[in-house]
Amino acid sequence: MAQEFWDTYNQLQREMKELEEKVIDFLERNKVEFKVDGDVVMIKGDVGFAELSGYDVGPETITIVQGDKKITWDSYGAESMLKVGSLGNPDDKYIVLPRDIPVRYNKPYLLIIFRANPFKR
Repeated sequence: MAQEFWDTYNQLQREMKELEEKVIDFLERNKVEFKVDGDVVMIKGDVGFAELSGYDVGPETITIVQGDKKITWDSYGAESMLKVGSLGNPDDKYIVLPRDIPVRYNKPYLLIIFRANPFKR
């Protein structure tokens, strides 16, 4: 039983690290200012819009502004999307991620937290 828990936890750790690397690569390709602190990707910007859900699967949107860039985290159903575009340009670039990745805003950063939680499966 304990070994099964640790096997699950280690697998989730690997998956979260892969997702974190995917996000870092996406942000670098789109020239977004960010930094990494352990398992947290911190995207610098001021909140432009936030609509938070009162329950686990409700839609959520957090949009921050970084210079002329608009960075949006949209969550709905089982997926989340991280989108990057310029202000006034509707053609956002995006990546799709699992819904269970926690996201918070702590001025001046949008925090994307890549922690394995074996109790969520």
